[in-house]
Amino acid sequence: MSACRPTDGPWTTLSSSLKYENHWIRVTEHQVITPVGKPGIYGTVRFRSPGVGVVPIDALGYTWLVGQHRYPLRRYSWEIPAGGVEPGEKPQEAAARELTEEVGLQAASWLALLSVDFSTGITDEAGYAFLAWDIQPAETAPDSAEHIEIRRLPFSAALAMIDTGEIRDLLSVASLQKVRLLALKSSLPIELPRLIG
Repeated sequence: MSACRPTDGPWTTLSSSLKYENHWIRVTEHQVITPVGKPGIYGTVRFRSPGVGVVPIDALGYTWLVGQHRYPLRRYSWEIPAGGVEPGEKPQEAAARELTEEVGLQAASWLALLSVDFSTGITDEAGYAFLAWDIQPAETAPDSAEHIEIRRLPFSAALAMIDTGEIRDLLSVASLQKVRLLALKSSLPIELPRLIG
């Protein structure tokens, strides 16, 4: 149970009740007073760790996508290599681990791209994305619960997949477009704009 907290903003939390939790999320129902002064309920999903994604670019201007069937969506999804931050990890360390595990790559050079919040009306899920280059092969170690397909393609082709709706994952769309924006603004390390065209 909890009383009103400074972080409630215009909301007042009267009580909170945990409804479900697992290794990844906690689902809580809150009895609240809404910003207009009326009683109500609010359900929240709290994530135990943030997510990370990485846009790798090789010396020929190619990037990698990971394809898999997403159970909540009931459909296939093409995404940048991504995963969760493990306890004690920094986001960039997690991104490097996911790049190796999912795609079998290591990168010598890294740039933080963005941090985002997802589905802010119901969750506190956060995500971080990075650009990686100076790529070398490494051994993959995919999660045993994942059945993934790996696609290497020109960076411009990945952008085109956003336009056609083949890439819908928010972190992937935002990250790929952020790389494009930085290239247009000449804000990337000098060798990268030439590679991604």
